[in-house]
Amino acid sequence: MKKILITGASGQLGSELMKLFDDREFRVFGTYNTKKPKSFPRKKIFRLDLSKEQEIRDAIKSIRPDNIIHCAAMTNVDECEKYPNIAHNINAKSTEVISELAEELGSRMLYVSTDFVFDGLDGNYDESHETKPIQVYGKTKLRGEEAVRKMTEDSYCIVRTSVVFGPDPGNFVSWVTESLRLGKRIQIVDDQFVTPTYSVDLAEKISMLVTKSKNGFWNVACSNRLSRFEMAGIISNTLGVGSDSIKTAKMADMEWSAMRPTDSSLNTEKIDTEHRTISFEDCLERMYR
Repeated sequence: MKKILITGASGQLGSELMKLFDDREFRVFGTYNTKKPKSFPRKKIFRLDLSKEQEIRDAIKSIRPDNIIHCAAMTNVDECEKYPNIAHNINAKSTEVISELAEELGSRMLYVSTDFVFDGLDGNYDESHETKPIQVYGKTKLRGEEAVRKMTEDSYCIVRTSVVFGPDPGNFVSWVTESLRLGKRIQIVDDQFVTPTYSVDLAEKISMLVTKSKNGFWNVACSNRLSRFEMAGIISNTLGVGSDSIKTAKMADMEWSAMRPTDSSLNTEKIDTEHRTISFEDCLERMYR
């Protein structure tokens, strides 16, 4: 039976992957750092500090996984800007160590990256577009990509996503959902454009890429390019609640530590040939069922 290691098993994506991979086909291992995930029967969960290189080496060598899905990351964009050294160690250095071990052990690796590797001047970025991050988060994730690309060409896969959301709290969609249900006034920028990504759909597509041993770069997101404000309007319509409490704002008005790309929308034509890309509206319908 093949062994698969999922880092960040307590996160939005990692927890969906832990549920998705069948323990009749894989021996599934998952890591977490501070937040221990809920129990997954017959799947081994253990704590792993990605800032400690030797701890990473010992864990991976003891498991000797056939596949590694590296989801764990420091994803708070402003925190990355405030603490660049920590961001580098978690997002870049740990990925370098994991990819080197994967190459050494003959493991296949899938690395989850971000639309923030782009500067946001063009939008509709396909997999071959030039990268040019404009903040610490994007730069550290790009360093991670560069480390993975040093592996044998047919042994790695890099998946870029955008504004990942799901039923768990701690993401943009769940925050807007809760705010609207409570009737809270919220300000949403209307000049930042993205292609949001539903965690369940993302996990399904990653599972497909892993089981089919796909390699190279893949953009995975919903089919629509939307501003954050447009996303909030669609959430309001889907919930059947009023949108009067949603007010527009501009990125320049926000007290952010880090710059955001204006339009980091991803072109998903490539993944659509393998696994149908669905709309943000359809993803919300699935999530709210």
